[in-house]
This record gives sequence, C-alpha cells and structure tokens, in this order.
Amino acid sequence: MEKAARGKGGILRKVDGRKNQTSHRSGRTVFPCGMEIVKTEANGVTTLKLKGEIDLHASPALRAELQSCAADKTPVLLVDFTDVEYIDSSGLATFIEYVREAAPFKGKIALYGLKKKVRTIFDLVRLNELFTITDSAEAALAALAAQK
Repeated sequence: MEKAARGKGGILRKVDGRKNQTSHRSGRTVFPCGMEIVKTEANGVTTLKLKGEIDLHASPALRAELQSCAADKTPVLLVDFTDVEYIDSSGLATFIEYVREAAPFKGKIALYGLKKKVRTIFDLVRLNELFTITDSAEAALAALAAQK
C-alpha cells in the first residue's frame, strides 16, 4: 500500500496510487474513498474539517494529513466531525497515532461536533478519556486552554 504524499505546493496527493486534487486556497482535499478534508489555519490553530466516513479506506488519507500536522509541530489541532457519519477502529487508531506523534512537542488535539452515533463509539472504547471532545470549536479551544 502506498502512503499518501504531499506534492510540491500541495497540488497532488497519492493514496493507494490514486491522485487526489487539492486546492491551494481552501486546503480542501477530496479522496477516492469519498472522504473530504478541509484544512484551515488561523491564530496558531489548525482545523481539519472532515466529511464522510472514516474507515479502512479513508484512514490512510487521514493518517497522512495528521502526520503532516505532527511534522509541522502543530501546537493546537481541532478536528471538526460535524459531517462525519461513521468511524471504525482504523480511524480511531489513526487519531491515537497522532496523539503519540504530537506528545514530544506537546501538541494538543480536540474533537468537536461529533454526531451521537460517532460519539458513542469514542465513549464505548473510553477514548473520551484520551481526547478532548466538545460540541463546538469555541468549547474545544476553551477546554484546551484550561489544560496544563
């Protein structure tokens, strides 16, 4: 399986040998698996807005984006789950990997906007104890700011 790679200037990405289009302006990437990632940065906070299902097919693309954030030593990462309908164990593992990769530089991550069905999955495996999970970006930032 081929890892996702960021081309010069973020124009093309490859996942499993397929090209994915990325827009320079919005940071929007649509993958063949149907998942969409929009990356924005403002005031030292990076936000990934996810859309679709995070499953075995989408996890490599998400992993590449999170690895990029870790490589950039992103201090604060918010993940918008508003448009995520489903996440499986490979998706959960991808987020756990990010936490491990971000630990050396004390990178913080918060998830927000989870639908009840998705939130239940995090709660069942007790990942709500590892991740800051809130209803909104504002609440996520406030919760992260309160952490030491």
